Amino acid sequence: MPRLLHIGATVVLSLGLQAAYATPSLQQSGNFAYSCSGRGNGHAYNGIHLQDGFVAGQYKCKESSVAPALTSKAASHYNGISGGSSRGKAKSLAGKGAVLAISSTVSDEADRSLTGFADRWTISVSGVDTRAALLLTVRLKVQGELEAHGWSGSSRLSAGVFADGAYVGGGSWGIRSEIGNLDVFLPVNDTASVSLLVMNDAPFWLAATLTASAGAAAMGAPGSARTSTPASGLLWDGVVELRDYWTGQVYTDWTLTSDSGIDWRQPCPCTVP
Repeated sequence: MPRLLHIGATVVLSLGLQAAYATPSLQQSGNFAYSCSGRGNGHAYNGIHLQDGFVAGQYKCKESSVAPALTSKAASHYNGISGGSSRGKAKSLAGKGAVLAISSTVSDEADRSLTGFADRWTISVSGVDTRAALLLTVRLKVQGELEAHGWSGSSRLSAGVFADGAYVGGGSWGIRSEIGNLDVFLPVNDTASVSLLVMNDAPFWLAATLTASAGAAAMGAPGSARTSTPASGLLWDGVVELRDYWTGQVYTDWTLTSDSGIDWRQPCPCTVP
């Protein structure tokens, strides 16, 4: 039996787990872009709450959220007190997005940018009971370039899928430079497939995100990093399959409706109806 990945926000919350929310919400149809630059606080990057990785009062954030028919953009820049700097950009259109994060520092400046899109789905399989358990598999394509330099450069690119605000899976690519390896590069051209449990004829929110991070991995150690993607760094690659959660039967005759009117069954709609 496949592993249970998502059983709805109400059950997630009842288990005492905290649903993750972007700024703006992942439970709101549209495209979003979010970027933060500033002094890092030494804590690991956690989820999509970008502020968590920065010293209070010593960072700047920009955000944008629009309906799917428009492009959302956000950019931030910070000149660090230690002489370093960081800047980031994010851009999203329905079905695709791009991010950029650059940091040059001798201390703990860092940057993170996020792009993504969200919509409310309803899946209906004819002849199947309402709220029957279905296993939905979707796929993202991710492209980018990572580079890290110096004693402590750190670069990371992360893709994520969220259902009803809760993280259900994705992929991550990262590098770090060090004194014995001062220049590190990594090209990314990969896919991330994610399976989640949904209910027949029951609406749910589905979102996809891409986050770029760049900075120094160790406070006080000199380093620089750059994480960048092309305009299609994040590309929606459609629905891989839909099957009965318990029996494994694959369904081919099913419909999808969404608040935006986009048919997300197909790879990258990129425009809206």
